[in-house]
Amino acid sequence: MSTPTEMFIENGETTTDLVPSFSVENMINMRAAAIDRYSTALRLIHEADDIAAKGHVGNLRIASLPRVGGPAVSIIAPRAEVDSIVGKLLKSIADSRRIDSGVIEAIRIENGIARIGVDTMDKTIALEARLERAISLNKGCYLGQETIERATARGGLKKRMFGIKFNGPAPSAGASLSLGDNTVGRVSSAIRSPRFGAIGLAILHYSAWQPGTELKVGENGTAVVADLPFK
Repeated sequence: MSTPTEMFIENGETTTDLVPSFSVENMINMRAAAIDRYSTALRLIHEADDIAAKGHVGNLRIASLPRVGGPAVSIIAPRAEVDSIVGKLLKSIADSRRIDSGVIEAIRIENGIARIGVDTMDKTIALEARLERAISLNKGCYLGQETIERATARGGLKKRMFGIKFNGPAPSAGASLSLGDNTVGRVSSAIRSPRFGAIGLAILHYSAWQPGTELKVGENGTAVVADLPFK
């Protein structure tokens, strides 16, 4: 576990219609006090006192985006400035360190966080991927509202993402998961976790939702279903 002042920085890229040339810095597993220290460092970088209120200064964007069971922020900045910003953060804040994407992937899977486009497809319902935190059930009309209503009020959810603990090496993404003679899902993410061994994520048919259910993986592998996050 991290200390209250320890921070992790993941360097990754994103493209959107609004900011096609920007990169994203995900600060993971930070305590509230650490976020305050990051805001201070950002003020030093951009010499601005109102970044917390505005959420942006120039081409820099910052937002509080809690994830993996703890507070965190994301910073969006031009690619050309990423290395400079990360370097200044590491220099300004004691106990911070940079980690690679493999560590972040392990943290993501351990905490049951779906990666859009990896653990989901174009027909995946947000509730199936446990993305309840991204849905407001109190807002007005929105695209997909009827589907969400059926799944919540009428018990229409037939598939949901669960953890998978493999009895052996982690298989490749796409490996089939079977219960008896029926395919109940496919592995979407898999990794060897230092804490839990070979684990993965899969959206499963409701017949396999019970934690501890034994599944067949591919032709010869076996695994058991686990609730999320892994414990």
